[in-house]
Amino acid sequence: MLKDKFDDIDIAGRGQIQKQDFWDYIDVVPSPFTDKLFEMIDVDASGLIDFGEFLSILSTYCIFNRDDILRFAFDCFDLDGSNSIDEEEVVLLIDMLNSANPKFQDTIDAAIEMIRADDDGQINFAEFREINRAYPLLLMVRKYLLLPVYLSFL
Repeated sequence: MLKDKFDDIDIAGRGQIQKQDFWDYIDVVPSPFTDKLFEMIDVDASGLIDFGEFLSILSTYCIFNRDDILRFAFDCFDLDGSNSIDEEEVVLLIDMLNSANPKFQDTIDAAIEMIRADDDGQINFAEFREINRAYPLLLMVRKYLLLPVYLSFL
């Protein structure tokens, strides 16, 4: 079953999935965050996902708990690998995740103020977790980041 799904995505039939084919299949608009996600799935940095990498991400997702998913999301959103997300990356992330639902503007503003509270312009993982706890609809990390990937293969 999973091999059949993999083959459906592998349009070229080369045993490897190209980035755009992957996003097209799961109906995700490419962004800097999805590019980072693809890089994390593409363990061998070939620019393609082979069947082993494909199985690895699906099986890993099945055993992730809430904190694991948040950590994975944080790592995807940490575009420069600094182990923190700067205010610009957070604003871009929040905007991307909530552009279809502007009624969250007060929540968005409150979350941004939470980020600015310590005046360092950065958000570490503990702060990211706290924002997700305080404003669970804001990030919707599980729904946006990997759930569509996983569900599209069931």
